[in-house]
Amino acid sequence: MELPNIYEMTDYRRLIIVPIVLILISLYFIPQIPKGIDFKGGILISLQTNSSISEEQIQGSLTGIGVKDVVLSSYTHPLGTTIEIEIEQNQLLAEAEKVRIPFSDSYDQVSELEIEKTRYESEIERNSSTTSQYQPKLDEVNAKLSQKRDEMDKYALTILSNCGQVLGRKIDLPAGSAKDLRDEVDQVYLEATENYNARILDALRGSVQFSSYSFANVMPSLSEYFISKVLSVIAISTLLVVIVVFAVFRTFVPSIAVLSGAFADVVIAMGAMGLFGIPLTLSSFAALLMLIGFSLDTDMLLTLRVIKRTEGTAKARAYDAMKTGVTMSSATILSFSVLLALALITHIATYYQIAAVAICGLFGDIIATWFFNAVIVLWYAENRERKK
Repeated sequence: MELPNIYEMTDYRRLIIVPIVLILISLYFIPQIPKGIDFKGGILISLQTNSSISEEQIQGSLTGIGVKDVVLSSYTHPLGTTIEIEIEQNQLLAEAEKVRIPFSDSYDQVSELEIEKTRYESEIERNSSTTSQYQPKLDEVNAKLSQKRDEMDKYALTILSNCGQVLGRKIDLPAGSAKDLRDEVDQVYLEATENYNARILDALRGSVQFSSYSFANVMPSLSEYFISKVLSVIAISTLLVVIVVFAVFRTFVPSIAVLSGAFADVVIAMGAMGLFGIPLTLSSFAALLMLIGFSLDTDMLLTLRVIKRTEGTAKARAYDAMKTGVTMSSATILSFSVLLALALITHIATYYQIAAVAICGLFGDIIATWFFNAVIVLWYAENRERKK
């Protein structure tokens, strides 16, 4: 069926109202996007079982030991059933893990100061005539060492206190060197983590029989690292896109049109994530980056045909580009619909997140490109033709 030329049917400038309203609605839902375990931290437990399962019983067993925010999913395959359980990280262990970073930094500083102290003491002992030269430096190092060791002890006490609460016993600050303290902190933290994981497994064994299991701990520091890397990727990719787009068109308005189309596409997709409760994970983030590529593809197709070509009118060239672009987007939507159907059948969360984000983004791309970007490009092309 032949698509009507929407740019000639009416005042095409009115079409921009649709994507603007959709973007405003999306901005409302974006703060409601739930964070996945990759970005908020937590524990992902995978169980392999051949027996029947009761999700209510599994959730009840975990709630019984104080675990909150239990997210459970399962899918069946030829080898049995896989159960994936996402739970929040133990608050005490999460706080202890955060403190371990400044604790390690303090240990490194203490170690360097101890080496420096030993060097000055050796110089004074080897040659007494250098006492006046090195004694002030030694006193300064001793003062810094005392300060850093107190700081290190404070961090260690917090870690040992939190881990002691998990283990159900009081753990005092050990005496000895900085290395002895570091070894003790590492040992106690490992023991507390294993104890907490063992309690979770014991609770699960009472509600489901499983043949194998795996634990994936995502601590807050790791999730913060993921977020920082995500922001870096966004910044670098945006910079490269800006450079390429301006290099191709070398004029302001068409370049801004292409970039604004990609921006609108991502905003609409993220709004759909907030509306339908699709979590922000590394998988869904990868789908968002993929959408930028799809959006730039259709935006460049439109802008190049309208700006660079001269045959026919600008509206006719935009209409011709729309037929090609909508066909491309429809074929891609169909492909991801198959992936979404497979995800719903197998209950594989990664497939679902990628397919759902891609489908929402591609529908958004159709509206953003042909109702938003096209209006800007047509307005620019017609103004340029009138000036000529």
